Amino acid sequence: MRDLLTLRRERVIEKLLGLDATNIVTKPLKYGTQLITVGIVVTPAAWYVDSAGIPALRGMNVTSGKISNSNLVHISREGHAAHRKSTLRQGDLVVVRTGQAGAAAVIPPELDGANCIDLVLVRPSPDMNSKYLEYILNSDWAKRRVEQYSVGSIQSHFNVSAMKQMPVPVFPLAQQREVTKQVDKEVSAMEQILASMERANILLAERRQALITAAVTGQIDVTTAGRAAAG
Repeated sequence: MRDLLTLRRERVIEKLLGLDATNIVTKPLKYGTQLITVGIVVTPAAWYVDSAGIPALRGMNVTSGKISNSNLVHISREGHAAHRKSTLRQGDLVVVRTGQAGAAAVIPPELDGANCIDLVLVRPSPDMNSKYLEYILNSDWAKRRVEQYSVGSIQSHFNVSAMKQMPVPVFPLAQQREVTKQVDKEVSAMEQILASMERANILLAERRQALITAAVTGQIDVTTAGRAAAG
């Protein structure tokens, strides 16, 4: 059910964004952005400091449409100053380059001024809505293109030049905003159901482990339970 609902969610997004149209008009992403660059890639660990430094996002902090502050690293102010080109602004997008290549998320207000490590940084132009672009980049439609242009025999690796050539549907800003509102409305209900399913899976796994532990440690009489079930 979870897989089917996830598939349904993707189909709804593609339909509302017009990605299922056969005559869709697109343009390379570079024409809808102010900046496409990459975060710190040369020995980023050399700049690591404690939590008093500047937050820096890594690939493990980014999944499709979400940014996690778990395992967030910090870099020194000197390192941040040396890599100003990858300074993040609210409304920017960061895109994973390695592993889960193509996963994208919008930078929230609390990470304005942070930096990033080995992520593609996309700064939309004024006529490109950030959330709209996030939905586009995380769609199966875009993922197929990411796979096409990714390199690497062990882990797929997506680079800046490929991101610049990523095709994006051409719609006026007002239409982008309206479509984004529709997608938000449709997807939010599905995501609530998916979250409930995930919580149920966790509880069931915990229950299963508790029963196994109880049986192994003798807290449950397995023979009696077996006879009761047979009866």
